[in-house]
Order: sequence, then C-alpha cells, then structure tokens
Amino acid sequence: MPQLIHSTTKLDNSLVEEIVLCGADLNTGLLNDPFLKQSSEDLNDIKSVYFKAHILGIFSLNAATYPNARIPLDLDYPPLESSVNSKSRLVSLHRISRSIDVSSLRHPVSDETISMIPYLAYPNGFKVFNNAQNLTQHSFVITNIKGERSFCVCINFCRQFGALKISDDSYSLHEIIDAEIFKSSAYCEYIYVPFSICAIMKKPYFNLVELLLSNVLPDIKYDDEHFNHSIKKNAYELCLIATPPIGPIGIEFRFLGNKFKACSSLDSNVEVLDMHLHVIFLYLDYDLILKIISAMLCDEKVILASSNMALLTKVFEALLLFIKPLCWHCPYVPISPFGQIDYVCAPGAILFGCSDKNIDYVMEKFEEESLDALLVSVDHGQILVSPKKMPSLPETARLKVISLLSHLDFSFEKSLIGKPRFSTISDYNKARDAFFIKVSKGILSAFREMMFTILSDFDRDLYWNHDKSSFLTDVFLTECKFETVDLEFYKRLLNSHMFTEFLDGINKQQLGPFTDQLNRLRKNDANRFSRSGSTHLSFRNKSQLGYYGNAFGFNYQLPVYKHNGANEYYKECIEDLSIQISSDDISEVQKSFYLYLIGQFHAGMGDWIKALDCFEKLSANDARLVPIEFISQILEYVPFTERKRATEWAKRIELTSDSNIDRIKMISDFSSLPLKPIILEQFIGKLQELNIARHKDIITNTFEILKLDSGPEVITPDRFGTLYASWKEEMQRCKAVAIKKEKAEVIIKVSNNQNKTSLGVGALVLTSRRLLFLRDGTKGFVENICHLRDVSTVEVVTNTLGSRQSLQIAYVNHSGENLFEMSSRIELGRQYWKPIIEEMVAGVKISDSQKEFSLRNRAAENCILMSALLISSDKGLQINEDKLKNSMCIFSNQKNDVRSRKSDDSLICRIQPSENGATIDAMLYFSGSGSGRDTVPPKMWLAVANYIICYDLLMIEWLEKNVLNLGKRVYCLHADNNGNVLASSDSAIMLIERSNLTYSRVLLEHDEIVIGILPFDEDSILTAGCNGDIIVWKTDNYVIDFKLELKKNIKSIDYKNKHIYISTKNSIEKLDVEGELIKQYQVTNENGKPCKLNKFLVDSEEKLWAGEASVGNMYVWFDNGNDYKVMPCSTGGFTSICQHNQQIWAGTRDGSIEIFSMSFLNPIKTIQAHSLINDSVPINCLMSSPKHVFSGSRSPIGKVAMWNPSKLMDNLEFQKDIYESIECKKNFFTAPN
Repeated sequence: MPQLIHSTTKLDNSLVEEIVLCGADLNTGLLNDPFLKQSSEDLNDIKSVYFKAHILGIFSLNAATYPNARIPLDLDYPPLESSVNSKSRLVSLHRISRSIDVSSLRHPVSDETISMIPYLAYPNGFKVFNNAQNLTQHSFVITNIKGERSFCVCINFCRQFGALKISDDSYSLHEIIDAEIFKSSAYCEYIYVPFSICAIMKKPYFNLVELLLSNVLPDIKYDDEHFNHSIKKNAYELCLIATPPIGPIGIEFRFLGNKFKACSSLDSNVEVLDMHLHVIFLYLDYDLILKIISAMLCDEKVILASSNMALLTKVFEALLLFIKPLCWHCPYVPISPFGQIDYVCAPGAILFGCSDKNIDYVMEKFEEESLDALLVSVDHGQILVSPKKMPSLPETARLKVISLLSHLDFSFEKSLIGKPRFSTISDYNKARDAFFIKVSKGILSAFREMMFTILSDFDRDLYWNHDKSSFLTDVFLTECKFETVDLEFYKRLLNSHMFTEFLDGINKQQLGPFTDQLNRLRKNDANRFSRSGSTHLSFRNKSQLGYYGNAFGFNYQLPVYKHNGANEYYKECIEDLSIQISSDDISEVQKSFYLYLIGQFHAGMGDWIKALDCFEKLSANDARLVPIEFISQILEYVPFTERKRATEWAKRIELTSDSNIDRIKMISDFSSLPLKPIILEQFIGKLQELNIARHKDIITNTFEILKLDSGPEVITPDRFGTLYASWKEEMQRCKAVAIKKEKAEVIIKVSNNQNKTSLGVGALVLTSRRLLFLRDGTKGFVENICHLRDVSTVEVVTNTLGSRQSLQIAYVNHSGENLFEMSSRIELGRQYWKPIIEEMVAGVKISDSQKEFSLRNRAAENCILMSALLISSDKGLQINEDKLKNSMCIFSNQKNDVRSRKSDDSLICRIQPSENGATIDAMLYFSGSGSGRDTVPPKMWLAVANYIICYDLLMIEWLEKNVLNLGKRVYCLHADNNGNVLASSDSAIMLIERSNLTYSRVLLEHDEIVIGILPFDEDSILTAGCNGDIIVWKTDNYVIDFKLELKKNIKSIDYKNKHIYISTKNSIEKLDVEGELIKQYQVTNENGKPCKLNKFLVDSEEKLWAGEASVGNMYVWFDNGNDYKVMPCSTGGFTSICQHNQQIWAGTRDGSIEIFSMSFLNPIKTIQAHSLINDSVPINCLMSSPKHVFSGSRSPIGKVAMWNPSKLMDNLEFQKDIYESIECKKNFFTAPN
C-alpha cells in the first residue's frame, strides 16, 4: 500500500523549494479574467480574450495538491519506484482529515507567494493560440511583507485541447480525442493552451534551474492520463536536490541522466551569483547604467521596460549586485504582474519592470500624477523619462568604474581567435563558462571599487558621536569639502533608506568583507585609499567576490536518486558522507562542510535531535557554517519531552560560536516550558512568566478549554507547547507590522496579505482600538479602516458555489455607513476572524461605556489567547468550540447587560493598578509640570497590598520600573517639601526618596499603628499613632520637635489653624497644640447612645464635617461647635471624606460617593463609584487634586476611579435658587455642652 503522507517536513538547503504548475485544464476550463475590461469584439474571438490563469498543481517534498481539481490531494505522493508507471490516486482532503495530520500537508512556500505565481508566469496575459508557440523562459522575484525574497524560474509550453463555448465568458476544455465529438459544432475550436512550470527557490540559482527545467520538458508526456504524473515525478526529484553552504564547495548531481553542479557564495553578505553579468552591457552603455545606479542610490523610482521579459529580472539583479554593500529596501517588482501596472504609482521609491507595450500608459500616468521617475527602454538603451533633479554619481567614482570596465572583453568568440579548436562540445561549454565567470569577476570588481570610492569615509570616527550610535551628517558634508555637484548627490544618499541601513550595519559591524577590505587598504600607507586615489588591488582575491567557478574548491557528488522516497535517499546520502568523514585524508574544511550536509539531511528526515547533534559538532569545527535561523525553526519542532536537551545544546553552541552570539535566533524560553503535566496554579504561573497573559481569570478560562476532557484536570506538555507555538506564531506576524500606534494600542491579529478586499489586495490588521488595512506591496503603509467603537456587525458570507467566503464588517464613520469586505478561499483560519473581532469590539464598547480603559487591555489579552487556541485547533489540537465560545467570549456574552449601566458624566475613567486585584490602602497625588518634550506627567502613588506603585495619569498606565516592595501593607502616604514621601506601615514610618523610589530612613518612635500623617507647618509634619501619641518632626533632618501623649485610642486626626482634631470612640475632640481639650463634638441617637463619628474633616472655613460610620447621616458644625446640621443620606455609613473647592466628597460603605455643597450645606448628588457588594471607599482613599477627585476601592478588585468635579457645577447652579430662600440655620440643632 502506498504511503499516505511523506514524513519529510522540509529540506532547508534545497535547490528548489516548490514546483507550481499554472495554466488551464479540463478541471478549470477557460474563464474570462474578471479584473480586465475587454471589448465585445475581443470576447467573440477566443484567441483575443484574456483568460484567468489557474494554479493547477503544487509539488513539494510534503505533498502534491491540485487546488482546482475535484479531488485535490494525491495519495500516491511521493512517486516511488512501484508507482512510476501507475496512475495517481487522488483523494478529497476533507475525507482523510481525520486520519492524517493536516498540518503536514502544508507547503514550505507561503500562500501569498504562491498566489502571485499565475500573474507573473504570464506577464503579458494568459491567452490561447491557433498554433503551438516556441518555448520561453523567464525569471522573477517575489518579495513578501517581511522583505523576504523568493526567486522563481518558469518555463512556458503549450498543450492542444478542444474548446467548447458554454457561456459568454467561459469555455470547457476537452482532450483532442473527446473533441472529435464536437467537430460538427460551430462553437468548438482546436486551440493551444499555454502551461507554465515555475520553480521557487530560496537562492538565485537562475542559470542552473533554467537548465534543469529545460531538461524536464522532453520528459513530459502531454496526454492527460500521464501529464500530471510526469510533472510530479520530476518536481519531487528537483525538490530533493541540496545546495552547498557558504564556502569553497560545490555539489554535483545527476538529473534525467545529465550531470549538473550547484556552486555557492564565499561571502555571507552576497547572494549566489548564478547568471552572466555581461548581459546588461549588451543592451545598456556605461553612462546609462551609472545613471540608473545613481537613481537607485538617491531613492528614485526606476522603471525598466523591455519586450523580453526574460531580460528584466537579470538586469535588476545585476544592478542590485553593483550597489553592494548597500541593499535596496524599497518595493522591488522586476516584472509587473499582468493587469497591475498601476503599482508603478505606489508612493516612494520602487524598482519596477514592465513590458514595452505599457510604456505609453506609464508615461501618461507620470504626467497625470506629476511623478518623478527614471524610465528606461532596455531594448533601445535609452532614457525615456528622467527625474527633474537627479544628481550624477561623484565624478571620481564614475571615471574609475568606466576605466576598469573598459579593459574587459565581453566577446567569447573574439577571445577564441588564434586558439586551438575544441574537440568536443563539452570542452567548448566549459571554456565558455570559464570565460564568462572571469568577466563577471571583473565586472563585480569594478563596481565594488566604485562603491569603495563612494563609501570609503563613512565609518571614520570623526563622523560619529562618542558612542558611535549616531552619524554626524553635517560634519561629514562640511569636512569632506565636496564639489557642488557631488555635494547634492551625497545629500540625497544620506537621506535614503538603504543608507540608513548601511550606517546601522557599520554600527553593528555586520558588513563583513566590505569593511574588512576597507580596513586592510587603510592600513597600507603606501596605498592609502581615498576618493581621488585608486587601489588597483581591490578584490584580487576571488574569495571576496562571493562567487567561484567550476575549477575552485572541491565538490561532493550526490548519490543517484533511485525513486525510493526522500527518507531512503537522505539515509543513503548520510551513509556516504559518514564514510567520507571517517577517511584519514579528509581536511578539516571538508569535514565541516560534510557535517553541515549531514545535519541538513537529518532535518529533512525529521530527525531533529540528530540534526542538532551534527550542528553542535559543526560549531566546534567552523561556527560560520552553523545555520542559525534554521536552528531556531528546528527548536520549534523538537518534541517537548526533548526540549530541555535541545535548550542545553543551544546554550553550548552559543558559547562555542563567539562570532555568532549576536546572530543566534532561538527560542530561549523553551527551557521554561513544562516537561510534565501541570495543574491550574502552575499554568497561571507559566503564562505569566512567558508574558503570554497576566489576568488570572482569563488564564483560568484558557485552562478550562485546554485541559483534558477526561481524567485529572491537567494540561500535558504537548498541549501547552502547541498553544505556545500558536501564540508565538501570531505574535511574530504582529511584530512584522510597523504602525504608528495610539496610546496603549496592541496589535492582536494580522491576516494573510494576499486577500482581495474592498480596499484592494492586502492584509486586515486588528488592534485593541482599530481595524487597519495593510496594502500589499507597501510594507508598513497602513490605512485606517475604522475605530472598533464604530463597528456595528461582523458577518461571514459564503457564496453560492461554496468555494469562497467573505468577511463583511459594517461600520459607521463621518461619511455614513460603510462595508469592508475581505474575500478568501475557505480555510480554517477564515472563520476565526468573526468571534475575535466581535469580542474585541464588545470589549471596546464596554470599556467606553464603563470608562474603564483597562477592560480594553483585558479584551485584547482575551482575543490573543482565543486566537492562539483557534490556531492550535487548526494544528490538530482537539478543542471544544462550544466551551471556547462560552468561556472566552467574555465581553461578547455580557455586552447587552453592561450597556444598560451607563457611568456618570463626571467619571473620567476607572483604573486597576494591580493586574490581579488588591485593596487600595492609600493614595498620593503629584501634579505635572512643563510642556512639549519637557513635560513631567502627573503621577499618583498607590499603596496596593505590599507594594507602592507609581501610576502615570497622563498615559493611564502604571510604570513597571517604578514599583517598590515594602513587604508590609501601607496605610498612610504623605509628601514633604524636601522630595521625600513618608509611608506608614504598622508603627514604622519609612522615608522614601521620590526621585528613585528607594528607602532613605525608617522612623521607629511610634509604639502602635500610625493612623495619620499631616503637614504641621512649612518645616514640620505631624504623625499620630492609634494609642494617642502625636509627634511633630522637623523635615530637614527628621528629629522630634515635640511629642504629645494623649493616653487614649484615636481613630483619625486632622490639623487646622493650630488646632488638633481627633476622633475617639464616641466623639470628636478639638485640642490645642499642648494637647488641652478645647471642644468636644458628640451626637446621640434615638436611644441616647453616642454615634460613631470616626471619619471627619475640617474644611477651609473651619466647619467640621463628620459622617456617621453605621448610618448614612452627615453632620456639619460651625466653628463655635454649638450648632450643627444633620443631612440624612440613603447609605450604609461613611468611610472617608475630602474637600474639593466648595464641595465635600464623602465615601460610603456601599461604594457610592455623596457630594455636598459647602455654601448651601446640602447634598448635591450621589454617584456610584464602585459597584460591587461591600465595595466601599476606604479610609485614606478619597483624595482631591486641583482638578480631579480620586476614589479608591476596598474590594479585592482594587480599582481607582478618577472624577471631574467641574461636571457637577451645573447641578449646583440648578439648586441655587431653591436654597437661597431657605433660612441658613433651618433644621439645625444645638449641640450639648
């Protein structure tokens, strides 16, 4: 029985990553391209219609899939020897999804790259023909959103079909035998349909893969019965071929009976050079090439047009090599996708190639939009449009490169004059290749010297600041004393994106051989390098060119593939290499290269631990060959039971690879992942430790979904590891998107950037505040769709054929109601967007309604974990979706209940300083100062549990670095005039330096708990203990000025106008500074018992306000103490009190705040501050600032509410007319003596 799925995951150093077959066949038929406007006359002639090109097959080491076939998965893949002559058995993906790991079917190349292949394989459009067309080949490059490039070579050929028109915009295709049936029909025609075989590579082996694909065509059988099999057989064998690492080694192999060789680069900073650089000089002269280079260095738009699509990519790739070590970081489209020529008008610099048929259209667009660009016709070797202000290259550099190039001979035939003839065609080809290798070296050497001339002084210390973190542009331009023409060039160069990256490379010392060579030249005083001089020595060593030919280094011969599958083939390779390593005459250099290959082959078989062992041995031999990025990927695949061992290996290689320490990219926290099942408390600790989540309730919900359905309530290492890998995968996509974030904004999720949407092709970005659109081809250029509070509905709509889904998001903005629509093929990830967006929208709306902005962060954290769980489900982890919806959609499930509880208008926001909740024991406010960059934001110190937290009120967030652990609860906070904060904990008073949040001293003179710290005068403060000890301290040195021992228990204390007020068990007493009683304030209830007035305040008019602790009555006395007024309130008793301007704010046991007017001695309003049961505003936690009032919660949730009292002034004015007519002392009572 043939194997269902091939176990190989991926060969990292494969020559070809994937083969894609494009065109149209019996399954797809011919469909008019819906994105092109075509005339009715053209539509009547099948040869004039532009049709849609389809992806017919995708072939890699993992699987062969046919996206448009009725049965998409090939079960007889890979094509083994037993199945070479048999038909392929295909099976529907959904039929076997329960029996195999769907994730193993994933292809190594991203969907966004594959989806672009049909447009680039037919850059002039997809048409059918009357006659068979000549074979054509061309290459192109696809750059994804992260700036990663995939190199592609495609070969086009034709197959004959019969076409039968079935509608105005479609034809069915039939094999020629079947087409005989339709001979009598006027609608049937014989046509030739173009097909394209595209090879996708990680490295630019253009010439080699072109030769390989040329060898594939004769082996293809064109009848439909054997066509797919002949394609997949050769595609699989191409994906098996390995490439060498950087260095003097070549890999020889046989393919379809012919011998080939893959060489490598000797320079890690230079791509493989597998093309003839002299080709560009056959079309463009020296001056024109240098003008193009100048435009590139100045960040201009560069558009090349040609009738030969095979030429454009080669020319652009040569130009990119010529400007090394600078690297192009702007959009790069060497061949424009058919019908998408408007990309040329994208903002900013771009390298763009198009057909010469589009020249007139491009020039019209330039004129319409007044664009500056350099447009060159490659076929005619002339400039058609030039930028208005484009400086030339520096004259010295220009003359130097022209001089060096003029000594080169680009004619191979000319070099043969006077030499003996070749005896075989093989000798002729070898001599020809050697000639053009020599020419390419000379060309690279000339342009490298040109770049040396331009960039020679940029790494000198004179032009950098003291720590070499910033380049001094003005100093450079002044000190170098350029000519006027050269000065303009350098100004443009210094402002370019690529130059910024170049300076960063100098700073990090990552420019490799460029700076090494530059330093060597500078050390040679006899040949000191300068702009006006010439070294004549640059790159005489061919190892500095990043290229070597057939005669350089040594070669390894891959075994011949015997159609026995990748695993058996790689085993054979490993055995052969192991024999080679054990040989006595092998050099250490060869041993290092062979270890590299053995490690790669083990990884290709999925033997991750053996691969790591090989790379560890390699690091001891030659650390330069260690594939750091690939190792970071391997560590993600290592079974979690082996994770500890893998992490130990990672640490060892880091120690042995000194030159690569900064480059090592590995998952350093793998050692923190659990190696055995964990319970809830451990799960909470792990997620907090890994910074995945902070809130215990959200983590607990995640645990309930992730735990095993039966047996003990634990999470296994594999389930935890899958969740972690899914979370990290999503976060890496989010980090790749560069947006200007709003305050406290978090990126939650990013879609595939090849989705077709109502705004164009691109990616949907969800943040904690907004929906954004990242347009394809414009890295980091993000458009705002809407704010989440404006979203009304989120729906997933499936079309009638069921082949596509659309995510429709309705929202309302200033222009009215709008609809954003994103369409994609059905995939598991598509349906995940709806619940995640709905949850985040609900979180934002509830946060706005309750004015509790921390809820937005909780909703974001919840959505991130929900996304990780859904991705884990996509990877095969069994998750109960109903449980997920009920447990994780916290805000979606409660949005209707919460919206009805609208907050008071005076509430600014609620904040929660402690992530997991804790009582607010004390608060202290510091006003802000300054403006602009010198702004010092207002801050609040909060005593929470055993910590003091510094909270930034401008950003509404706590400052993680400003947290002090005191070890005990703090009950009082007070700031003196000397930059100190006094914090009382039990009987001790700690002096904390406000600037750095550190202890300076501890005062231990109190014997009991300190219940109050107050200002006494400008140079003194007063502290009081619950036993009646009152101490006045001098703030300059904190020595005792005087001490009172009242010998009585006191609840709270106030000091006003040289009088001390204390509350005892049954009364409030007014004392002088000597402690002598002046007045006693007392109220009795109906039973004649004294009321408890343990919290009071003396206002600025010396009226005494006191709230009853057990009953909601507020009493106010005038300064004579004889008359008081009682104001009954519907509360369970008062717990705190403060004054703000002419208002008295009093906190209650039921979490509300009663606000009174000092002018009219009446209640103004009751506002709900903290709504939980028994959630009162504790003593010391009602505080006034110049513009705001803050209330702190006693509940375990521990929130702080921030209020704007000016919003209450309307209430005060509204009641003014009523109370002006009331006698001032009406309803007042006389206090007993």
